[in-house]
Amino acid sequence: MEASELVLAPDGTGWSRLTNAAGADDTTRLTWSCPRPGLLVLRETSLAEGGGPSVPADGTLETGYRLGEEDGRTVLELEQPVEFTCRYTRTGDARRP
Repeated sequence: MEASELVLAPDGTGWSRLTNAAGADDTTRLTWSCPRPGLLVLRETSLAEGGGPSVPADGTLETGYRLGEEDGRTVLELEQPVEFTCRYTRTGDARRP
């Protein structure tokens, strides 16, 4: 089993996280912006693999996005995957890793 998490905080920071049954627990800290409607830019600032120490990271992803609603929850659909998925549903229970 695998789980992906993407958190975009109001202050322009956030993180993505990938965990799986094999023991992976990788967290990427990032900054984000929307320079124009429908475009999301994610910039990696650090990466921690397997729960280990963070190391600097320097990657950028520009992707189209769409916000929608399903079952009363906000859904973010990305044109390009982040942590192996293009679809995230707001759960409201994000906790900083």
